[in-house]
Amino acid sequence: MRSPLLEPGNDVKEGDYLIAVNGLPLNIKEDPWAAFQGLADETVTLTINSKPASDGARKILVKPLSSEER
Repeated sequence: MRSPLLEPGNDVKEGDYLIAVNGLPLNIKEDPWAAFQGLADETVTLTINSKPASDGARKILVKPLSSEER
């Protein structure tokens, strides 16, 4: 099993911030995984940045896994 963030061209590094999922900003008052509910095996747009701000962020496409089990 391979993480969707490791796919070529995504260029996500440890320490990068997830700003939004499918254009919806993450709500820090909710579980961070709540934004991914119902999105397994669908193409999702993630907004990523090296700082916790949307200014200068980039968008990548990933397909979240339905399970982390093999």
